[in-house]
Amino acid sequence: MSYVVHLFEHPGPATLDEATALHSRLSATAAPPNPKFVQLAKALVQRFPVEVGGTVGGIPLWLESVPDGGTGGSAVYSLGVYDGGLTHLLPVLVGLALPMGLCVYDDQAGRCYVPGGFALTARGRHPLRQRATPVAAAPAAGAAPTPLTMAWVNKRLREALGPALAQAGFTPFDVFHSLHFSRATEAGLQHITFTLTTYHDSVRLNPGARLEPELPHALYRPVRMDTLNCEAHDHSALAAHAMTMSEADLGARQRFCTLTLDTGPEVEALLPALLAFVQANYLPLLQACRDVPGIVRACLAPQDLPAFPVMDRVALALLHWTGQADVQAVLQAEEARHLVRRQLSRSVVREACVQRLAAMHTWRGQWHPTAVPPRRLPRPEDRLPPQAAIEQLWPRLCRLAEARGFEVKEEEPRRFVLRRAGPEVGQTLRWDLSEQQVATIRLETLAFDCPAVSAYLRQFLAPWAPSNGVARAWPFRVALKPGELDHLDIDLRDLRFSIERADRFADHVQAAEASLVQLLDLLDHTRTLAALAVLMAHERHLPDWSNGNSRFDFEETGCLLLLAAVHAPDRLDACTAASRARFKFRGWGFRDDPEAADMLERVITEAQRLAAAGGPAPFQPVA
Repeated sequence: MSYVVHLFEHPGPATLDEATALHSRLSATAAPPNPKFVQLAKALVQRFPVEVGGTVGGIPLWLESVPDGGTGGSAVYSLGVYDGGLTHLLPVLVGLALPMGLCVYDDQAGRCYVPGGFALTARGRHPLRQRATPVAAAPAAGAAPTPLTMAWVNKRLREALGPALAQAGFTPFDVFHSLHFSRATEAGLQHITFTLTTYHDSVRLNPGARLEPELPHALYRPVRMDTLNCEAHDHSALAAHAMTMSEADLGARQRFCTLTLDTGPEVEALLPALLAFVQANYLPLLQACRDVPGIVRACLAPQDLPAFPVMDRVALALLHWTGQADVQAVLQAEEARHLVRRQLSRSVVREACVQRLAAMHTWRGQWHPTAVPPRRLPRPEDRLPPQAAIEQLWPRLCRLAEARGFEVKEEEPRRFVLRRAGPEVGQTLRWDLSEQQVATIRLETLAFDCPAVSAYLRQFLAPWAPSNGVARAWPFRVALKPGELDHLDIDLRDLRFSIERADRFADHVQAAEASLVQLLDLLDHTRTLAALAVLMAHERHLPDWSNGNSRFDFEETGCLLLLAAVHAPDRLDACTAASRARFKFRGWGFRDDPEAADMLERVITEAQRLAAAGGPAPFQPVA
């Protein structure tokens, strides 16, 4: 919890110390449900339906969870408060609780509010001033609440912008804590978005536009994105309404377009300017992007319209599909332009996407107007049930794994381990299907264990093991975890995804099954120490923290060095350099612990000796 306030029923302690003692005693006291807590929770939800009640997406903004008055059998009701709840919710909470005979104990602020309108602090007992006890009742119909709520801002956005956007074919949708106006076109969906967030004592509004073109699943796989963000070239029309603009040398691409709203009149003054901004910037772009060629033209000539699509992975896929440009040349030009403007010069994710697209020769220039059926605006029945992943996809994956000799075990609810033992190498796949809001499946871990190598390492280091260092009470099973397997044409993202669209589920299932079969084929081939050494000694799997690989602790690194020495000696130098870089960068005691640093060098020396000696492996199988 980031900030917690506690409520309990009491006529009112006389001092803060008494309140602290009372809170401690009541927290340890079992008590039946208190109807006043339930009444208070309902009043808070009614007062702030979005921020507290989570009516959009089921997630409250100001509390850890939607309040229900439950205490788990305690006499104290505790609420975890976030962000704007400290300034907006807390005064209302006090105003509601005190007339009900409840005390509000805020130990982090060193204060307790007690019935009768008093605050207890270290300096004594003080009456609450009138302004410190806000009126908790909801505002009159149509009036701006004080403080502002996201529900009211959302309502005013619908009323002020909805009619004009409806004439252009846009329909409003609530998406979590954002308001979207969406329409369907030949290319796919288009969205004008207004993201609402709370920040301390304000509500912030961020306008935006997005394209959601329909891609064949084969092109979606290298992209793994659904939407293409759009930016306006100029936001000065909104500068008078507290827009925080980006720095000039970063350009519009890196803007932070957030609007702080404090009062109802400020909202009313903003709305006409916001509508004019949308009509002048977003609508012309979206009109030009109603089909795929239009989106491509806007991407290649961003200066021709008042707004432009960001050259991201979706745009690159559309360029490849239409054959209008070479995606590698486009990405190089884009990165060069960013370098001139002092933005980030490279995007590893985009470069990997371009490499995958460039390898898909049969898809280049294959777009035609009926290549993908047009999509309608989403309806409730279009949403995939969250349980589809575990009820429909997971049994199919389990059957594939079990046919290869893997044992399936559910260690925790909706968390599974697939394990296959072997005389030299054990293999483990850990899966997480615990997400219950969206259909999700996630391969969390692919790991190999080699008990014989681990035992050799432990025995070799035993004479020098420091009293507080490595090699003491080692686990018997040391797990070697490879990185991504793209170089083997295995895309593990097919086994790690969330999906809400029912019409795409069949494609995801087919891709997941195909990728698992590829992975199982690799695992069948990697059941010996020699094959495992070749896999793990590849440059994509080395334990160099500076390359973002944190999968290796000392034990894993030692096993890798020994494996490489015996079965892949040509890769030992690379493994040694990467191992030193891994621990030097992290500094897990190796920089300041001479004993541990000496142990790492001893393993390297032993690995070099084994590589020079050649001959059979010294690792004896462990029963």
